[in-house]
Amino acid sequence: MEILGITKMFKKLDKDVIKGLQLAVGKPYKYNCFDLSGFDCYTLIYYLYNLNGVELPKENIAKYNLKVHRRVIKEHLHKFSIVKFSDREAFDILLFESSSNINAHLGLMLNRTHFIHANLDQTVKIEPVEANILMASLRKVYRWKFIE
Repeated sequence: MEILGITKMFKKLDKDVIKGLQLAVGKPYKYNCFDLSGFDCYTLIYYLYNLNGVELPKENIAKYNLKVHRRVIKEHLHKFSIVKFSDREAFDILLFESSSNINAHLGLMLNRTHFIHANLDQTVKIEPVEANILMASLRKVYRWKFIE
């Protein structure tokens, strides 16, 4: 089943990841849900990384508390590097903060132009980076250090 031209748009991604994207798109937002009936912004990234053979911490770092984000990311920082947004690539994690630095959101780059995310009270979506309102609150881009 083809959704939004995923296979064509992301042909460089592994076929299992593409199937995972097709399964995830349109699923409802469900906080801290790890059973594939829905996703929040972190469990979506957890699921897609898992399909790529990477086991992220099961602790949900998208708890709308930046102290938790920073603590968990700091604990795992040796596994991530921070990159410039202009250097983004597939599987980079986008960290968004609110202006009050209280709320946070995560997205996952699928290529240089599109990212996937599960936003509160919405479904999982693939959206273009260009002119996306979330980009104004982008704070960091994290890249998993794949160790061979």
